[in-house]
This record gives sequence, structure tokens and C-alpha cells, in this order.
Amino acid sequence: MKLEKRDNQSTVITRAIATLVMLSTILGVLSSCSHMVTNSRSFDYRTDVGWIHGACLAIANDNLTPGEGITMIILGVKQSLLKGSIVGKATSGANCYALLDDRRSVNDNGKRSFYSVLFNGPAQTDIIAIGLVHLAHEPYISDGIVRGDLVGDGRQEVFTYCQATEGINFFVWSETVGSKLQRWTDYYYLGYEITSNCTEQ
Repeated sequence: MKLEKRDNQSTVITRAIATLVMLSTILGVLSSCSHMVTNSRSFDYRTDVGWIHGACLAIANDNLTPGEGITMIILGVKQSLLKGSIVGKATSGANCYALLDDRRSVNDNGKRSFYSVLFNGPAQTDIIAIGLVHLAHEPYISDGIVRGDLVGDGRQEVFTYCQATEGINFFVWSETVGSKLQRWTDYYYLGYEITSNCTEQ
């Protein structure tokens, strides 16, 4: 009887171990699948890049939600990186310079959506930047220039801007051998004249 009892206990323990191993395997597979689904979305220059003035993002994407992360490339002679998150839709010049009365009709042309941005750290009231959402590959700074392989194709992207006569042109380029390939560009109308420094190149 004692031997039979021990055999039963051994069988129960063996089955419990087998069940745990099976559950662990299933959880591992599910976790792997979840990871694949999460990262299956490709970065899209059309909908994942926008420009920023102050704490407002202008982007051709109407589906961003509060809390989504954003990486900002602060433009200038020496570039820098800043993190933040989407607060919600911006609807007026009170929280979005691009929607001030003297420029709204040009900027709010039905092609862009506008979002208030919360910065990680001190608020930035007058920055000019390019904003990136849904990043799988984070950019980095090298010698004062921000670079990053945004789509994972082995080519580094760089970020530039120039002043037109009444606004700002923004660009994202892929560096190629001996040249640059334009990936994205957009224009921010300021509503007043400024000195242009844009060149044909």
C-alpha cells in the first residue's frame, strides 16, 4: 500500500512538472507572437514625421492618441534630441502657433492634424523641430548632427530645414554614396516675410 501511495505521488508530481513545462512553452510562444505583432508596423515617412513649433506638432496623421511617445530633433547649427508625448488635438492659436489667425488658413489645409506636445523636462516655448512617432530605431547625435536609420534599411537619415521668404521648409534625407535621397518634406507658413536662406541644392 505504501509503495502504491508513493507511485501515485510520483505520478502526480511528474504530471504537475509536465503541465508547468507545457504552460511555460505556451507563454513563451504567446510572448513571441505578441512581440511580432507589436513590431510588425513599419515606419512610414508620410504619417510618422511632422514639424514642431513650440509645443505643437503638425503631422499628416489624424490617429495619434494621448500618451503616445514622440522624439523631437531640435534643429539649428548644433542639433539635439528631446523626448515627449502627445497630449491631444490642438485646435487654436492659444496652444499651437501654426494655428494663429495670420497663418491658419495655409497651415490647416486638411492635409495635417495638430497636436499639443508635453515635453520630458522643462517646457519648450519656441523650438523649431522635426517630430517622429512610432519609431522602431531611435536616432542618435554625432558631432552635433542627429542621425538615425529610421526604417532599418542600413542607411542613415539626417534632418534639415531652411527659411523660405514666408515660412520654413523641413526635410528628412537618406544619406547615400555621394548624395542624399529626400524622404520627406513639408512647409510651415509663418504669415510674415523673413530672410530666405534656402538654396537650389
